[in-house]
Amino acid sequence: MRTLFAVAAIAALAVATGAGAQARAANPCGAATRLRGAPILTLGPLRLAGFTSDNCAEVVLGCGPKSGGYQAPLSIEVSNRLAAPIVLQPSPAAAARFVLVGTTTPAPKVPRCVSSSGARPTAKLHRPDMYWVLFVFARRNASFHLTAWRGGHALGSGVITVLGN
Repeated sequence: MRTLFAVAAIAALAVATGAGAQARAANPCGAATRLRGAPILTLGPLRLAGFTSDNCAEVVLGCGPKSGGYQAPLSIEVSNRLAAPIVLQPSPAAAARFVLVGTTTPAPKVPRCVSSSGARPTAKLHRPDMYWVLFVFARRNASFHLTAWRGGHALGSGVITVLGN
């Protein structure tokens, strides 16, 4: 009888362990949006790049307090000129602040670090620019939901996880 209980307990443990492994395999990114095919997050017409993982929307904070604050840069581009401005907004609202640098040509020359004094709770993308660098200021080891809006319509959204350095 004891042998039967021991075998049943081992079997139950194996099933529970296997289910946990399958859950981790099904969502290896945790809260972050899983990237498909390339390390690019698509939010409507916007393509965001610069993630630290090829599979997950994760960024690592760099720089530091002496260099303007802990921040992570993301590159944004559109294939066609914007018909109307697009606003990037984090949720919850206090989860991230942004500094946006825009240009009409690829590979804008921007500093490695920017000051957080110009950081805003939203970032507004205007034409004629087609390329931007979005500096993200956020708490370490947290996640936030980023949504792209045009007018009152959501164009796309994703969850970005901010990792400490």
